[in-house]
Order: sequence, then C-alpha cells, then structure tokens
Amino acid sequence: PRIETEADSLTDSFVEAARGLMDLLVPDHQEFESTIAVPIFCESSDLEFLLADWINTLIFEMNARSMIFTKFDVFVEGINVKGTAYGVS
Repeated sequence: PRIETEADSLTDSFVEAARGLMDLLVPDHQEFESTIAVPIFCESSDLEFLLADWINTLIFEMNARSMIFTKFDVFVEGINVKGTAYGVS
C-alpha cells in the first residue's frame, strides 16, 4: 500500500499523509472521538526525508501510547514539523 496526497501547501500535504496513514491502519478511525492531544515534533536532515520521518514519528507515537489518532494540526517550517495529533487510547 502507498499513501498519495493532493494538497495546496506543504503543511496540508503532511496533514493529508497522516490521514492517509490512519485510513490504511484503522479504516474506521473517524468514528472515534478525539479525547487526547499529543504534541508531535519531528526534524529531518532535509526536506526530502521529512515526510518519511513524520510518518515514522506518528507510527512510533501510536505504538508507544497505544493510541489511534483521528485529527492533526501541523506546521511545517524548513526541515521541522511541529503539531498536535488528537486521538483515543
């Protein structure tokens, strides 16, 4: 499986990629109410690897916290991604 996104900005692409990941892992994730906010920070060596590092960070946080994420606020700046993932455990 692969995730394809179409968005108007780099930041929106990262949000769409996170949603695509959730669609692959938990197809009914939108049925859950987001009750927990988790701050997420990710940085990479360059912009080309930033999206892969973002996805890997989300997977790590979901596994470490036993959570399903349902909503994302994201800000991409240079080679950094800052945001919040909302979900349930």
